[in-house]
Amino acid sequence: MKGLQIDGQQVTLDVREEEFYRNPYPYYSELQRKCPAFYWKNYGVVTFTRHTDIDSILRSRKFGRRHEGCPLTYNASEDATLEPFFKADRYSLLNLEAPEHGRLRSLVQRAFINANIQQYEQYIVELGHELCDAMLVRLHKGEAVDLIRSFAEPIPVMVIAKMLGIGAEAKDSLLEWSHAMVRMYEPERTPQVEADAAAASTAFMDFLEVIIEDRRQHLADDLISHLIRASEDGEESISREEMISTIILLLNAGHEATVHSIANGAAALMQHPKQLSYWRDMCLQQADLTGATAELLRYDTPLHIFNRYVLSDTIVAGQELRQGQIVSLILGAGNRDEEVFNRPHELDLLRSATAHLSFGRGVHFCLGAPLARLEVRLALKILFQAIPGMRLSMPPVKANTYHFQGHQEVMVCI
Repeated sequence: MKGLQIDGQQVTLDVREEEFYRNPYPYYSELQRKCPAFYWKNYGVVTFTRHTDIDSILRSRKFGRRHEGCPLTYNASEDATLEPFFKADRYSLLNLEAPEHGRLRSLVQRAFINANIQQYEQYIVELGHELCDAMLVRLHKGEAVDLIRSFAEPIPVMVIAKMLGIGAEAKDSLLEWSHAMVRMYEPERTPQVEADAAAASTAFMDFLEVIIEDRRQHLADDLISHLIRASEDGEESISREEMISTIILLLNAGHEATVHSIANGAAALMQHPKQLSYWRDMCLQQADLTGATAELLRYDTPLHIFNRYVLSDTIVAGQELRQGQIVSLILGAGNRDEEVFNRPHELDLLRSATAHLSFGRGVHFCLGAPLARLEVRLALKILFQAIPGMRLSMPPVKANTYHFQGHQEVMVCI
């Protein structure tokens, strides 16, 4: 395989290698066969590809997202210009451990429960049909339409904005800030990426300062208001900085991964006509789509890699790990592990794929998983019912990114 070198338990592989990022799954299979746990020389981290090891590490308290009081910095430079990004990210739930993590997660969980995501089901349905109608106008003119920009991208950001009580007119700004900030998670980022992330973080925080202050004075039925009430009504509290980091996390995580979940799922169905037929039949019969949605999340995982700190010395899969080390977990590989999933490289909507790792495990299990499942299920149901003759106008090509795994575009026609 191009670019892959295996020397014992050491691996050389550049994630920017085109053959790899366009289809990493054959590489994962090769690694699982020859060295499922290895030292990744390009990035200086011990890496795990097997489902059982990834699952174990995610659940273990010997691993976490913060070590000795320092948040995970993704190989950050020491340049002070990055301070706005780390200020915005510093109190993110993703980067906290006990006791701070438990306190904040409890507050956010209460806010989510109070907001009750099911009340947004009708909004998702209406928004999905509105977007499909706009696509159909263009499709009937003979145009090819990018499913990502026209459908998959607007839904998650508008839903989470509505939940937070942020007006739809802010959609474009939220998308711009989110895209700029999540590029910081990519390996080998450039000075321009860092500068863009810092500027986006500053703009995002300034925007939220105004929103939060207004909401404190005029509480409403939205997630920010519920978060304020949850803090004020209980013994626990949340600072302004913690609230801003939490809202940014909800917007960024609630948008980026779900966009790829919808787009990757739609592309996979159109590339597998038999499975698309199953999906249509289940929708017509009003069948439970939980298992089929889980399979789509497993088959083409939107988030491929996640890092953890080693909090105390341990051994996993023969790898001696020392306190302070960073380990990488390839969720996309775990979701294609043949020891857990029969015929893992096949899309099979009838399989039970509930063991997928796409939402993580343990104390950092994705807080927005119920919302993401709802959005993916409803969006794909509406899409293939509203535009029954839709098909790919060209094979979709994976974007040159590694962290979030998605397509450059998904061009469709009728």
